Amino acid sequence: MNRGDVETVNGGVSDRYLGVFCVGNTKYTMRQRFAIGNASAGYDYRQVLKKVPQWAYTDWEWGGIVAHRRSLDGDVVMHALVTEVHALEGGLWMLLRQ
Repeated sequence: MNRGDVETVNGGVSDRYLGVFCVGNTKYTMRQRFAIGNASAGYDYRQVLKKVPQWAYTDWEWGGIVAHRRSLDGDVVMHALVTEVHALEGGLWMLLRQ
């Protein structure tokens, strides 16, 4: 996402993906909606807002917890703790749950 390569990011997501996001209410998001959301975010940040997005992840050593920070033009706009589960599919580690 930092390079604007949404296709590569979405290519690392399993067809069996299911994400649970808690933003005001709980949403269950399937892979197709996740991929569309990534493409939309990349376009909106760069083309509509004219901002440079930066995603930063710090992988913790236990439990699959990832510290996530998103900034626009250097200003932090979001912090989150994310649990990710990956599955080995066809020799590649794919994002399965988030």
